[in-house]
Amino acid sequence: MNPVNEALLAILIALGPGLAYLTYVSKASGKCWMTALIGGSGWFLAFILRTPAFPLLKGLSRDWSMLALALLAGFLEESVRYFLLKDRLSRAEGVGEVRKFVESFGTGWGLTEALIVFGIQTPLITGLRTVSLSSLLAGSIERNTAIILHLTLTFLIGHGIIKKNKWFLAEAIFIHSATDLLAGELTLITRNVWFIELSLGLITLSLAAPIITLTYGALSNQKRQDEP
Repeated sequence: MNPVNEALLAILIALGPGLAYLTYVSKASGKCWMTALIGGSGWFLAFILRTPAFPLLKGLSRDWSMLALALLAGFLEESVRYFLLKDRLSRAEGVGEVRKFVESFGTGWGLTEALIVFGIQTPLITGLRTVSLSSLLAGSIERNTAIILHLTLTFLIGHGIIKKNKWFLAEAIFIHSATDLLAGELTLITRNVWFIELSLGLITLSLAAPIITLTYGALSNQKRQDEP
């Protein structure tokens, strides 16, 4: 397979399922598509906010640097997710619109990350022939796992917002940080990318199933998030 086809295949697998799901959820709703855009902007904002800390971590050991990065990513991303989603849910009106906003926001967040960290870089990587097709496909699977995780965390925080309980934000920060740290540790333990992605995928699905199942009904029945 030539490099162009490899890049297209990897990008299609990485972005296709999430984009299809977002299209299904949002359909012709301009408010849902705007919510997805706000979610994507949230990921970018959180990334920019933590960038100044990168030079400060150079003096730390590998383990401490990995821990600091995981904690920083978890805290900033989930805090930004909370405040942007809270504002967006306050604008939901019809029954079921709160859940649709949560789904659009979380998927938009994950797709933006996938586009920037994988979609844009993949054509260059395949052109330079620096990684195998197998590794590219593993990266595509990783992006789908990350989108599911972001969707799950958005459900968790959305539930916390409608219940006016910030402990759900703390849980999201913990899950996000622990997952990032685990990904880093697995990378140090083994260089088998498929083992790493399979492990992270199973863990993510084991979190997504109960969290989304337990919060789906409450978010679906919520008509509007009233300001405290």
